[in-house]
Amino acid sequence: MPTVIKLKRGTTTPTNSDITSGEVAVDTSAKKIYINDGGTVKLIGVGDAASSPVSVLVKNSSGTTIKTRIGLSGGGTTSNIKNSAGTTLKTLVGPFSTVDTSVGDDTAFNDASDITTTGSITAGGTITAGAYNAGQVIEELHAVCNKTDLHGRATIENVTSAQTLSTTYADATGSVVTSYTPPSGTTMIVYEYTSHLRWEDAHAISHWKLYYQVSGGTWTEVEKARTNRNGYYPEDKQILRWVFEVGAASDDSTLGIFNAATPQLGFKWQVRDYSASNERGLLHQTTYWDGAGTPQYSQPMIMIKAIG
Repeated sequence: MPTVIKLKRGTTTPTNSDITSGEVAVDTSAKKIYINDGGTVKLIGVGDAASSPVSVLVKNSSGTTIKTRIGLSGGGTTSNIKNSAGTTLKTLVGPFSTVDTSVGDDTAFNDASDITTTGSITAGGTITAGAYNAGQVIEELHAVCNKTDLHGRATIENVTSAQTLSTTYADATGSVVTSYTPPSGTTMIVYEYTSHLRWEDAHAISHWKLYYQVSGGTWTEVEKARTNRNGYYPEDKQILRWVFEVGAASDDSTLGIFNAATPQLGFKWQVRDYSASNERGLLHQTTYWDGAGTPQYSQPMIMIKAIG
């Protein structure tokens, strides 16, 4: 007749006093199996009792714990933790109890399951989404035009003085943006230029045209963006804004719509006065200041927003 071998068992977690090194014991109440590994009691198996979400502790190489909760139910759900190269670092099989896993800094969660947290998650690198909701902002880049770098994503102008306008179109200083490539998943690009425009003549009129550039090529006008700025003694900090589309069904240069998903783009506005007797006169400068006719220089600004 076969010999029946029974493991040590009880209704609580065993301790070093219950099992010696290399010995196994069963917690029949929690349906868990433990082993004494050189003086440390470790969990090595779990039954099917766990049916609610459990805590998973993931640490980076510095030892910082990121607390997450992964929804796992009884039946052995598998959750893979992969790095950015797609290599599986750890496979967590549930139901299971708290797991302390060191996975390093170069880590991405690659799993169909949702991950939520009741605490905070601190990222030391870049977090990249795989997909975006309609209307979701992917990136928003703002700058005062006192530099030539737009956060490493495009080139802008360093403007240091006011611009004198004439009846010939010229680039509005500070409006020129080049070498901008929208992130993957972008469907719309909001381009915004802010500048101060003063008056020279009582009825001051200016005309504005918007242009775009693809891959450093020829500048093309967005004809349906044409606009005027005029009035009697007008002076204000104006905002000129346009929405470009990418990944569209077809191109439409008159609206700034592109079939390409991630073209390298440039943007700019051009401006001119209506006539010599209806001049706006100067860009980036006031007419009055502090109760007197003391012109002040006013720095232009730029903004690029990518929307999914």
